[in-house]
Amino acid sequence: MTANQLSIVRGDTFLFTITCTRPDSNGVAQLVDLTGSKIFFTLKYAKADADPGFLQRTSPLSGGFGINILDQTSFKGQAQVILAPADTSALTGDITTFYYDVEVVEANGRVSTVLEDTANVLADVTKAVS
Repeated sequence: MTANQLSIVRGDTFLFTITCTRPDSNGVAQLVDLTGSKIFFTLKYAKADADPGFLQRTSPLSGGFGINILDQTSFKGQAQVILAPADTSALTGDITTFYYDVEVVEANGRVSTVLEDTANVLADVTKAVS
């Protein structure tokens, strides 16, 4: 599992790419073939909060947002998490801190948490975008 603190600007489209790996029998990280997998991205105020927490997105994409599993021939182990502006626009305050994780459920049923850390949603400066 990897740690990766995120900074998200409130009300912006947010995209980041994840690379899913797991150690082989020798402890060497190997890319995970995500074909047929389902991926979950979850934001919570506290780790103990019930799912879906503040926000939960899954693969496949819905309306252009969610999680996009990239072509596994060219980009084995990679997926993109894409959050919509509406996902964070209602938050108030200068910084809101969440816990997040990315969990992969492979086609064979194997479950792995591949990322876990905190995400800070930062206040936006520009409000008028139309």
